[in-house]
Order: sequence, then structure tokens, then C-alpha cells
Amino acid sequence: MSDTLELLNAKEEELSQLKSDFAEYQEMSKTLEEEIERELEVQIKLNSELNKENKALKDELDKLKTDHYEKFKSIEKNSNKVKDELFVLQERIKILMKNNKDLETELDAYKSKLREKDFEIDELTNSYHQTLEDLAITCSEFENLKDYSKENTQRLKEQLNELSQELDNVWRKTESIRNHSSNNENKTPQPSLKSSMVGRSALGMVDLLLSDLNSKFNAKQ
Repeated sequence: MSDTLELLNAKEEELSQLKSDFAEYQEMSKTLEEEIERELEVQIKLNSELNKENKALKDELDKLKTDHYEKFKSIEKNSNKVKDELFVLQERIKILMKNNKDLETELDAYKSKLREKDFEIDELTNSYHQTLEDLAITCSEFENLKDYSKENTQRLKEQLNELSQELDNVWRKTESIRNHSSNNENKTPQPSLKSSMVGRSALGMVDLLLSDLNSKFNAKQ
């Protein structure tokens, strides 16, 4: 009987201990549950924030993808445009190179013509200088001839004046003789040789003088 009581007491104590442990466990479980709930709330809040951030990042990523696609399209379009412009520029460069080659050929031809013209100009310049020298010599000779002609003309004029005076004297004497011997009073008097020579050149004066001498000589005969 005593053994049974002891066993019962032991079981009661064990039960009491179990109750105490269970109560403590419940208390710890409640505390742990509260902590878990708090942590869960924190995690839920954090998860919500992460979801928001994830959505924002996703939206930003979508926007970046859209922007990237648009930029890619723009770059591709610009690249095609640049390629087209590059092709046009290359074609223009080919044309310019061809034109440049043609211009170089024309320039060589012009240089050749210019050398020919320079040679012609040199020849013309030499001919011009030679002509100037010849002209200077001719002018000098002409001046000498002009001086000689002036001197000769003056000398001829003096001789003609002397001859004219002598002829006038002879004419007057002849006229005096003919007037005494002629009965024709209606005869027209001859003009003087001196008045006939007015305004004539030296050669004309000589011709007039010779003609007058011949007429007078024939009249005497």
C-alpha cells in the first residue's frame, strides 16, 4: 500500500511537473508565437515592400526595354541613314576623284599651252625690243634726214630766190625789148615767176623754174 502511495505521489509530482512544464511551454510557445507573428508581420511588410520594389524594378526594366528597343530602332534607322549617306558620299568621292583627274589632265594641257604662250611671249618680247631698237635707229636716221632735208630745202630756196631774181631781171629786160619791138598792144602780160612760186614745194619750185626757163628760151628764139 505504501508503495502504491509513493508511486501515486511520484506520479502526482511528475504530473505537477508536467503541468508546470506545459504551462511554461505554453508561455514560451505564446511568446514564441507572438515573436513569430511580429516577425511574420515584419516579413509580410518587408515582402510587400519588396513586391513594390520588384514591381517598380519590373516597370523600370520594361521601360528600359522599351527605351532600349526604341533606341535600337533609332540607332538602326540612323545606321541605315548613315550607310546611305556614306554610300552617297563614296559615290561623290568617286565623281570628285574622276573630276580631279580630269582637271589634272586639263591643267597639264593648260600648263603645256602656257609654256607655249610663254615661249611666244618671249619671242614677241624679243621682237618688240628689236623693233624698238630698229625704230630708234630709224627715228635717228629720220631726224638726220629731216635735218638734212631742212638744210637742203633752205639751200634750194635761197638758190631759187637768186635764180628768180636773175630771171626777173632777164624778164624785165626781155619785156622791155619786146615791148619796143612789138606793135601788139592787146597782149596779156605774163605773171611774175616769184608770184607763181608762192605756196609750192621745193620740187614744184624747181619744175616751175625749169618750165619758165624753157618758155623764155623758146621766146628768145
